[in-house]
Amino acid sequence: FAVVPDCCDYFNAGVMVLSPRKSIFQDMERKIPLLPSYDKGDQGFLNEYYKNNWHHLPYAYNAQQPDYISNPVQWNLGTCIPCPCNLLYSLTTLETIKVLHYEHKKPWVGKDQELWPIHKFWWFYHDQLQSINDL
Repeated sequence: FAVVPDCCDYFNAGVMVLSPRKSIFQDMERKIPLLPSYDKGDQGFLNEYYKNNWHHLPYAYNAQQPDYISNPVQWNLGTCIPCPCNLLYSLTTLETIKVLHYEHKKPWVGKDQELWPIHKFWWFYHDQLQSINDL
């Protein structure tokens, strides 16, 4: 099980690498009512279920939109951003991100000027696929 770390020893479940087994899934189902979930959802449950038993993926595999909103200059420079728990995330540049996680404002809802530097990637691939479909 591999994910990108979040703050304070948690991980973000937006992008995960799984090797599922039926026995693990059944164990998860049994533990849903027993394990606490800090967000009352799947991410909190998965953090508790896999506590201290997950592999770290580089930030580039789940770069998160709110990090860009609060630190656009650092993203452009490829420097680090602070975490509330005094951790630092080493950021890649916009050009080297592998997976961009649009957690909040979705690019397909509208072209937001503030977020255009990261929404433009979605629109680029959208337009390419659209032109292929038009053939």
